[in-house]
Amino acid sequence: MEKYLKKACSFKQKETVRQNCERKYKKDYIQYGFIASGPEDHQQPLCIVCNTALTNESLVPSKLIRHLKTKHLTLKDKPTEFFENLMSQTNKQTKKMESYLKLPEKGLIANYKVTHLLTKRRKTHTDTESVIVPALAIVVEEILGTAAAEKVRRVPLSNDTISRRIEDLSTDLKDQTRKHFIVTENELSGLWALQVDKSTDRTGKAHPLAFIRFIKDLKLVNELLFAKNWIAQLQVRMYLNWLIKMFYFLS
Repeated sequence: MEKYLKKACSFKQKETVRQNCERKYKKDYIQYGFIASGPEDHQQPLCIVCNTALTNESLVPSKLIRHLKTKHLTLKDKPTEFFENLMSQTNKQTKKMESYLKLPEKGLIANYKVTHLLTKRRKTHTDTESVIVPALAIVVEEILGTAAAEKVRRVPLSNDTISRRIEDLSTDLKDQTRKHFIVTENELSGLWALQVDKSTDRTGKAHPLAFIRFIKDLKLVNELLFAKNWIAQLQVRMYLNWLIKMFYFLS
């Protein structure tokens, strides 16, 4: 019995050693059409011809050559310079795509400001992508040049993006209001007034509204606390529930 236990223990030790022995990428592997991908502690060979990532165990010349001959037989006799040029082109395309897709911080701020303006003016979201962005791009291109116009076009202002930004702004305003009443500087800052009203949208549907007024930095501030969909059968009950939630929210 001890003999089998020793064999089982030695087998587990070998498996542990095998798992801890991660193979490393070598610069010479570029001659087989492979570059390194993944984190440093778990590198994987990536074929720059077909963008196929192999496992870490494939980081040996024999397996890389087998992939090259099996998948890209016409390239097996190509010199190392061929794959180096292909790697350089791939890196340039990747950097260009990253720079194009990356949204700068100022672009994100502009995105929120445009969303806030549209919401205050009650404009449709589709006008932004179809009218406002092209118009801004034309003006900027004529005054500042093509490069500046491209940056304007990269600001995401689609219908779905505007909807998400409105949700973000609403949540942020609610959090700011809650934080104001949690951390009150004086008794004057803790005073507030609540106004409940009703309004209709463009489709004729009614929406109960709640506005809150309070003092912040010695200035009178008015904020929209909530706007909900109206259900005729539950008018009174919904109003009462919302009012109770608001009192808990402010207390």
